[in-house]
Amino acid sequence: MRELRMSGSVGAPGERSPGATRHSFVGLESLITKYFADHNALIPRVALGGRTPDEAYFGHAVRLAERLRAGHAEARTQRVAINRAVSCRRCAPPQHAPPGSHLSIVR
Repeated sequence: MRELRMSGSVGAPGERSPGATRHSFVGLESLITKYFADHNALIPRVALGGRTPDEAYFGHAVRLAERLRAGHAEARTQRVAINRAVSCRRCAPPQHAPPGSHLSIVR
């Protein structure tokens, strides 16, 4: 059997520096911190009445259900108005051709 030696290239397996583990742990720790911050501040929960855990704990988002209902109704009204204002050739009322401009079939 012959022993295979790894090249001296960067990133070769088994050739990590002691600091590489520390740096990867710091990166992992920052990702975990960001995950929990986002999880508590950005994701609303049904069990909390549509509030995030931070809003429920710190007392923010008072009367949230009423504000959400009002915002929903306003968004629906705006969406209906925009959809009714949009038209295309398929939806537009038919245009009548001027007299004498009908296509004739050539035989």
